[in-house]
Amino acid sequence: MKQTARVQKIFPDGTAQLIPQTFWGCGGECGRCGGCSSQTAFLAYNPIQAKVGEFVEVQSHLSVWEIVLYLLPAALFFLGYYLGSLLRWEEGAACCGFLLGSGIAVWYFCLSGRRRLRYTITGYPSVWT
Repeated sequence: MKQTARVQKIFPDGTAQLIPQTFWGCGGECGRCGGCSSQTAFLAYNPIQAKVGEFVEVQSHLSVWEIVLYLLPAALFFLGYYLGSLLRWEEGAACCGFLLGSGIAVWYFCLSGRRRLRYTITGYPSVWT
């Protein structure tokens, strides 16, 4: 997924702190209406050496395992429902399967999220709306 962000800070290790840009009702000027005051900064690799204040395009990355883990709670929900139907305990087994899948996914993302960046600055926006 690509999104537009503004470079807020540059770090010596080749990363940058970015603020995502929203182009909704306020036209990207969040101070005007106060509606976007909860924007969260995030880190990204900065291979193009973007400077503070520049608008950049950011690409997010998902590995195959992360996609599988997004689907795991739903898959275990249906598997639990099916296996529970054999024991006449559909809802309980389905809930247990969903909770197990969610727990595995949360555990993985909590452990892996601190080790690598998920975003890379890929260039500058070509068209402004």
